[in-house]
Amino acid sequence: MSKTIRIDDDIWDVLKSQAVPLEDTPSSVLRRVFLKAGLLSQDQAENQRIEALKGSVHKHFSGLTCKGLDLAGIKTLGDLLQKTEDQLTKLKWFGRKSLKEINDTLAKMGLRLGSEKL
Repeated sequence: MSKTIRIDDDIWDVLKSQAVPLEDTPSSVLRRVFLKAGLLSQDQAENQRIEALKGSVHKHFSGLTCKGLDLAGIKTLGDLLQKTEDQLTKLKWFGRKSLKEINDTLAKMGLRLGSEKL
């Protein structure tokens, strides 16, 4: 279930000015703003990031892509981010369309394959 918060145009402009294109997600921008303002500790921010990586891949990808990931034992975003494109394309039930779906979705989240060392 997606949660939404309505913000006014002034706040939106401030958040956009703090964002790093192709790198940030709305949550990462807010986390950074809250850190700067002292409303969130570094430990809290890191715990939130880790919790997000524990989230199921099933919330983000199509059934066919999830089938390939399930067969490979990849259950969470954190598991997925440890893999490279080369590793994924060698999986059964996993092809170019699944790889494109994953790369596109991760890019929207400000993430990329092979970026997480847990």
